[in-house]
Amino acid sequence: MARARRRTPRKTGAPRRITNRPEETFRKTAVVPWLTVSVLAPAVWWATANEKGTRSTFEQQLLVSLGLKEGIPDIFVLHAGHLLGIELKRPPGRLKSGALSRAKMQLSDGQIKMHAALRAAGAVVTTANTMEAIELFLRCHGVPLRASVLAR
Repeated sequence: MARARRRTPRKTGAPRRITNRPEETFRKTAVVPWLTVSVLAPAVWWATANEKGTRSTFEQQLLVSLGLKEGIPDIFVLHAGHLLGIELKRPPGRLKSGALSRAKMQLSDGQIKMHAALRAAGAVVTTANTMEAIELFLRCHGVPLRASVLAR
């Protein structure tokens, strides 16, 4: 008869292992407060919780069973019957020369497929790596904004 393995409990106060890329969390922590202050009614916005690296396999399977789809944009804005999706990417880094990198923002295969499906359903989806790009996208689509990050 096989012996049951005894689970050793996690020490109280021991930090949970987080495998998330810090830039993902940083992007949302910068964008969410600005959207909270800036987006005016009747527009409505919400963020999705789809970072794979921050969750255990069990948590990820639970979210998938609850309907979380792979490749969903990080932010959605609904205004005047139009659904706008914004995929947040890391801002460009600097080269040794001090110039900004021209590396392209890379989307995963799941993001490419989901963004195409959303566009086919009538949504407008973009990828942004700066607050200015997010604001320009929202203003171009008529979303009423209270605050601005653009230089005047």
